[in-house]
Amino acid sequence: MSPRTSKQFEKIRNNSKQKIMRSALELFARNGVMSTSVSDITGNAGVSKGLLYNYYENKDALIKELILSGMKRMTMDFDFDYGEKLTKERFEQLINKYFELLENDTEYWKLYLSIITQPAVTDLVKEEIIKMLSPFLKAVSQYYKDKNEKSPEAGAWLIGAILDGVSLDYMFDRKHYPVQEIKEIIIKKLL
Repeated sequence: MSPRTSKQFEKIRNNSKQKIMRSALELFARNGVMSTSVSDITGNAGVSKGLLYNYYENKDALIKELILSGMKRMTMDFDFDYGEKLTKERFEQLINKYFELLENDTEYWKLYLSIITQPAVTDLVKEEIIKMLSPFLKAVSQYYKDKNEKSPEAGAWLIGAILDGVSLDYMFDRKHYPVQEIKEIIIKKLL
């Protein structure tokens, strides 16, 4: 048997890390961040504690990476250039993309939202999340400013809050939630 290549080692490393992250996501969502131990995570993932500590300094570092990777995933999935002027058409594309992402991977977002709304988690990643949301808030504020809205920054925060609320409500009862109608109302009334 020939020795493994660096590519093979990298694949093994990535697979192990993903197992740990999936396990943590599942357990944090089900049991809460504070009630889930490193032993719980590694036992569920079928890996050793040492392996987890090879990737993460502590549980907080794992939580941070889990949340921030979810935010990065959402940002990459959006594939939206916030540097370009936000027109009504582009804003509508942004809203449509948001709803598309919400509906396409509901299980992931259900778990993710249940974790990110826990106070211990928000305290850990608040600054990084605000940095990641900054381009969105800036673009939407400028959009409302161009429309001569009285409080453009407040309007941007309101859109963010509405989308957050829609996400939470949709995850609570996907079967009965009128997601398409809500999207149409947001586009009609807020753009």
